[in-house]
Amino acid sequence: DALRRGDVRAALLALSDCNALKACQNLRVSLLVQLGLFDAALEVAGSVAGADVEALRKTAESARHATSLALEALLGGDLVKTELQLSVALGVAPMSSDLLLLRAEAAMRQGDFDRALEEARHARRLAVAVTEVESELGRDAVLREGSPPEAVMALLGRALLAIGVPDAARQNFVGCERLRADTAVADAGLFDQFTSVVLGGFASCTELAHAAQLLATDAAFLRAGDGLWQTTVSLAEAFLQEHGRHWVHFNASFWGLEAQAAICLAHGEANLSDVSVTNHGALSFSSCEAVASAPAAMLDRLLPESVITCLTVLSVSLERAGNLEGALQRATEAEVMLDLNNVEHLAADVRLLRERLVQAKRARRTEAEDLDEEPKIDLPTDHYEVLGLLKDATLAEIKAAYRQLALKYHPDKNSDPEAVRIFLRIQQAYEVLSDTDRRKRFDSGDTTDDRDTTSANMKPMQFRVVEVDKETGIAKVWWFDPNTGEEGYMDMEVDVEEDHDDGDKRTLREHCCLP
Repeated sequence: DALRRGDVRAALLALSDCNALKACQNLRVSLLVQLGLFDAALEVAGSVAGADVEALRKTAESARHATSLALEALLGGDLVKTELQLSVALGVAPMSSDLLLLRAEAAMRQGDFDRALEEARHARRLAVAVTEVESELGRDAVLREGSPPEAVMALLGRALLAIGVPDAARQNFVGCERLRADTAVADAGLFDQFTSVVLGGFASCTELAHAAQLLATDAAFLRAGDGLWQTTVSLAEAFLQEHGRHWVHFNASFWGLEAQAAICLAHGEANLSDVSVTNHGALSFSSCEAVASAPAAMLDRLLPESVITCLTVLSVSLERAGNLEGALQRATEAEVMLDLNNVEHLAADVRLLRERLVQAKRARRTEAEDLDEEPKIDLPTDHYEVLGLLKDATLAEIKAAYRQLALKYHPDKNSDPEAVRIFLRIQQAYEVLSDTDRRKRFDSGDTTDDRDTTSANMKPMQFRVVEVDKETGIAKVWWFDPNTGEEGYMDMEVDVEEDHDDGDKRTLREHCCLP
């Protein structure tokens, strides 16, 4: 009954009261095999005759051999063989803390830290159950075999540290060292046989605790950087190199991903703001890809803002490399994360990027293809018409019209689903007409710029309503153009019934681009 419930402690205690009975001895052998205590099982089996016990003895020998092969493969770096042999052994001994510990270590070396944590916790529960029986019955040479609790705590601490929980990790390292000190004389050999596996290259749990503290300190220093992208990249690369020498699969850990996100954001900031650094160190967009490809559980632990921005930077880099499908995929992932998290200040950039990519993809399709994202309305092709200007408009008039329309259809201010498309069209018109050479080409009938311009290099205007005069229906709005560095104030009409939060949301029917 205890075995069916999975209660190892109760099963061991029940069998301890009937050692003299053959039936109990058979059950005892079976339980020891399931616990992975193969030497103990073989010792008991040697004192009992019978076909059933002989079959159990052969099973125990086979599983013990598979365990030895798994440990050998793990130490040799053959993780495929390790997993194969562990599957064989765990099929016989599903409650073995030793085997679960080895499988947790294999998961650590594959960078699957969440699975490692789950396996280590399971191993700890089983190891504690056996230890509790020992404390109640006294030390029993038949039961005392396998990984000691301190070894399990060492691996548990490493897994916790890898997913970004340093305080809990250090508690396990400290507990491991205390247990090690308490059992140093009696069980030195037992701990030593697992040392090379569970300590991950460190000499002791004390060293693990010290390294964990140093890691957390360096990570805090990296987060508090001076804001310069060159400094951020330098610090993050040094951080990855230093701690990557000590921790297995460090780049896939929470700390490694956080540092790679910093590199991605810094390179992205430089690349998107200064054309002269476009080829800087290939921009290390592998860092962006590492963050974007991380497991969902690990992404949930990173700052949503960092992940969304990494996806955006990666999308832009893929677009520039001509990989439109990949760019659209990453932009879509960024938009999904945007919907799941409250990161409003990134909404405009993400939605504008995705709409631009959708339009670029649509332009590549042939007429025979299914246009599942066909626009609901047609937008004018004449840039002057888009901005509501005459062909002799001055640059000042072009800028003023752009600012008014950009505010009116800014994705952060206008909830209509067509606002993003119209905003991009406004940006495209402004980008052509505000450039003297490109405007001349457009005026002469050359529309090459229309095909080449997707507003990929333009950043959206920033606006803030300063005050609203509800009697006159006029709002005073501060504006900033990140593309030119210009800023100022402008007046905008608002509905006197609306407050300033909704005053800049206008109906799309009034726009030139709609029927």
